[in-house]
Amino acid sequence: MNLTMRALGTLLLAPTVFASQPGGGPPPAVVVFDQARMEPVEQWREVTGELRALRRANVASRQGGQLTEVLIDDGAVVAKGQVIAHLDSSLAKLELERALAAERSRHESVAVRERELDRWKREWARYEKLEGNQSVSESEVDAVRSEVAVGEAALSLARAEAASAQADVSLARERLSQRSVVAPFAGRVVRKAREVGEWVGEGEAIAELVSLEELEARFDLPETLAAGVIEGSTPVRVRVKALGADLSGTISSVMPDVDTRSRLVPVRVLLANADGRLRPGMSVTGLVGTGSRAPSLTIHKDAILRDDAGEFIYWSPGGSAVPARIRTLFAVGDRVAVSAQIPPGADVIVKGNERVFPGQPVIDPSRPAAPKNAPPAPGGGPGEQPKAGGAH
Repeated sequence: MNLTMRALGTLLLAPTVFASQPGGGPPPAVVVFDQARMEPVEQWREVTGELRALRRANVASRQGGQLTEVLIDDGAVVAKGQVIAHLDSSLAKLELERALAAERSRHESVAVRERELDRWKREWARYEKLEGNQSVSESEVDAVRSEVAVGEAALSLARAEAASAQADVSLARERLSQRSVVAPFAGRVVRKAREVGEWVGEGEAIAELVSLEELEARFDLPETLAAGVIEGSTPVRVRVKALGADLSGTISSVMPDVDTRSRLVPVRVLLANADGRLRPGMSVTGLVGTGSRAPSLTIHKDAILRDDAGEFIYWSPGGSAVPARIRTLFAVGDRVAVSAQIPPGADVIVKGNERVFPGQPVIDPSRPAAPKNAPPAPGGGPGEQPKAGGAH
C-alpha cells in the first residue's frame, strides 16, 4: 500500500483501527525489529544558530561613467574575475592611443640620442689618437669630450622620458580595464543594483555578491560549555533542518566577548558548501560535546521516518505497528539518541517500516510471535496520535 507523506501524516493524527477480524483482515507485514536501548553515551549539548556568509560585498565601479552592459542578474552564479558590467570606454581608448603614440615618439628619440652619442664617442677616440701624434690641439680634444658628455646626458633624459611614456601607457591600460567591473570572488548575485544606461559614480555599487563556497555556522554557547572549547579541534555536529542534513565540523574560533546578560559566547564553525545547498540565513542546530556520559534512550538510525510534521517511528507493543513521534538528539554510531514515549526494550521496526500503516499486524520471522493478550502501548494503543518529545 503506497501512501504519500501527507497521507501518512493524516494517519498519524487520526484514529485508525485495523484489528484482525474473524472472517479476515489485513495480512501481517514482514518486518525486522531492533530493540530500543537505555545505555550510557557521551552527551551533546544542543544550541541554535544560523548560517552566515564569510564574504559578502557590494561590487562597485572604480570609475564613474555610463553603463553600456550589465551582464548579470539576480541569482546569477559568477566566477572570480568574471566581468559583470561594462562602462562606456570610448575616452579611455583614446587616452590609450595617445599614450601609445607618445611612447613610440619617446623610443624614437632614444634611438636618435644613442646614434648621436655613438658618433661622438667614435670621434673622441679618433681625436685621442691624433692628440698622441700631436696632430690636434688639446682644446679640440676637450671640445669633443664635452660633446660626448652632452650626448650622454641627452640620452639619459630621453630614456627617462621613454620610461615615463611607458608608465603613461600602463596607466591608460589600467584605466581602460577599470571600465569593466569584475567579480572579486566566486559567488552568487544577491541583487543587481544598476541597469544599462545609468550613470554610476566612482565607488557606487553595481551588484551585491555573496560567496557560497564556504559558510560559517554561528552559535551561542553557555560560558561554562565555551570554557572547554579548543579552537580548531572541538567537534560540532551541525544539523540543517530545512535540508534534512547533518554536517560535521570543528569550532574554528571563539569570540572574545561574553554577553553580560545571557552569559553566552559566540563561536564559529566553518562549513564547506561544494554543492551550494547551504544558504546564508538558514537556521541550524549545533551539537557540542559536553565531555560527560549519561543514560540515554537509543534506537537504530534506520527506524526513523519523516513526514510533514516531523520525525516518527513504528514500534510493535503487541504484534501491530504503532506510530510514535520522536525527537532526535544526537547520533551514536549507527544509533540515535532520542526523546520518545516508548520504553527501553521496545521492538522498533527498522526494516519494512516504510510499507506498514498504523494498526497493521507485523511479524519478524526471526522473533517469536508476540502474546495475543499483550498489554497496550504506554500512552495509547495502535492508531492513537503519538506523543512526541517525552522524557527518556
